[in-house]
Amino acid sequence: MKNTKLRPLTESSLLTAITVIIAMAGIYIPFIILFWTLPITIITTKHNLKYGIFSALIASILLCVFLTPVTAIPLVLGSVPLALTLGFGYNHCWSAVKIFATSFVASIIGVCLFLICTFYLTGINLFVDQLDAFKTAMLDTNEIFNSMGITSEAMIDAQRQTQHLIETLALVLPMIFILNAVIKLVINYIASSFLLKRLGTTNINSLPPFRLWRFPKVFIYIYAFSLIGMYWGDTRSITLLYQIALNTYLCANVLGLVQGLSVIRFFYKLKNWPTAVWIFIIIMLCLNMIIAQIIALAGFFDMIFDYRKKFKNSNDV
Repeated sequence: MKNTKLRPLTESSLLTAITVIIAMAGIYIPFIILFWTLPITIITTKHNLKYGIFSALIASILLCVFLTPVTAIPLVLGSVPLALTLGFGYNHCWSAVKIFATSFVASIIGVCLFLICTFYLTGINLFVDQLDAFKTAMLDTNEIFNSMGITSEAMIDAQRQTQHLIETLALVLPMIFILNAVIKLVINYIASSFLLKRLGTTNINSLPPFRLWRFPKVFIYIYAFSLIGMYWGDTRSITLLYQIALNTYLCANVLGLVQGLSVIRFFYKLKNWPTAVWIFIIIMLCLNMIIAQIIALAGFFDMIFDYRKKFKNSNDV
């Protein structure tokens, strides 16, 4: 019995120490900070939520000592909810889709807690500061153009476009933070599932192949209502409604784009297209927003008609 209790405590202590080391290294190497809660996910998966919370608490105290509470508390609250949710889902053998969905909610909560704590502890409003930094960069760019002898008409046009870009950026900032939560989730999900499988955990459920991804039809209605909301908000000068609808539209559009690419990937495998075709599609997608919109619309149509279902029985892909 003593050995049974000793091993989880010993392993948790070691992984907690690794957690603190990674977090401190991430302060100087920004990309590493995305992975600092992986040991907490591993602890929660291999043992249970109690050990994961205990490890997160000890790591938080140590980080407050080494990095000061002002730096440590937002960092902890911004990342630990995602780590614990991933570990809890793995520990209870949830399906990959259920883990991904609940972890997405946890990641959003983490981002919100990070923003709130940063504001109350430092007085920094990341929404305002991001816009101010962008405005400063645009003004510096305009001054450089002015020093190069650019004509006044061109300067006026550039300033008008800059102002429009800043206004648009102010409206879509929530979408940018949501995208940040999604990127953090994807990176942690892939890394944690890979590490756990390498460590011998065999009951980790994987997401289905990308060519079989399919989102619920409810996103079609969300997409349609977002268009209506943008129209009403614009024509009736309801700024808040327009901003909510615009961010909802962008989120739904991204999901449609993902499903559209999934459909293309399905037929790419079904028809054995050369790799150059897939690479060409991705390059054109990055270079041309019209093509991206067409692929997103194809994804929305697939949510309704399910093109792939007609071909599943005719060919094993």
